[in-house]
Amino acid sequence: MKSYMDQMDEELAQTSIGESFEKRGNLPQGTGHNQNNLTSECQEDSAEDTPVDVDFNLVKNILESFSTQQGLAGPASNILNSMGVWLPPNTDLTDST
Repeated sequence: MKSYMDQMDEELAQTSIGESFEKRGNLPQGTGHNQNNLTSECQEDSAEDTPVDVDFNLVKNILESFSTQQGLAGPASNILNSMGVWLPPNTDLTDST
């Protein structure tokens, strides 16, 4: 199992998939200060080491999947429904004209 995980890590390291995840502890833009007054080079290095916010990414991806299902049955709605979660259709995207 360890060698399999190492091989997967090597393959994923050659992709940009890690950049698509939201990280923990990112300061909102325009706050006027940063943590520990790090230089921009150190911030870039530390951004690579910042842990991924797994919970946020999970919810974000489930909601995106649910939205693309457009109220029809699919993986996201099936998973949510099995947990007793019933989401209403997304009316924010409908045209009100």
